[in-house]
This record gives sequence, C-alpha cells and structure tokens, in this order.
Amino acid sequence: MAFPLLSVIGFLPLLGAIALAGVPREQANAVRWVALVVMLVTFGISLGLYPLFEPALPGMQLSERVAWISS
Repeated sequence: MAFPLLSVIGFLPLLGAIALAGVPREQANAVRWVALVVMLVTFGISLGLYPLFEPALPGMQLSERVAWISS
C-alpha cells in the first residue's frame, strides 16, 4: 500500500490549527510562523502528487481506497 498523500494533505492543516491553538494570542509573530510552516509543508507534500497525475487518462485519479469496516 502506498503512502496516503491525500490524507496527509487533508489532515495537515487540521494539525496546524491544533498547533495554533496552543500558541498564545499575544505572540502574533509565532502564530504567523507556525501558519507559514504548516502551509509550506502542505504545499511541498502536494507537489509530490504532480508526477503521479496522468493527463491522458480519463476518470478519477489519485484516490485512496481504505476499508473502514472489514466484513
């Protein structure tokens, strides 16, 4: 099974928001830096999807299929 890039890209901003909740409001500079770092890491990971996309193929690409409830 491949590394779940789409899930990481989806949940990384949520983890960044949780991290921002721990930064005091008075430290505006720290808030900006944490937000910038989370944004750049998310963008960097999303660049990893670019070589995986095939423009010539029709239909859904780059999807993740995970069994939530095994039978």
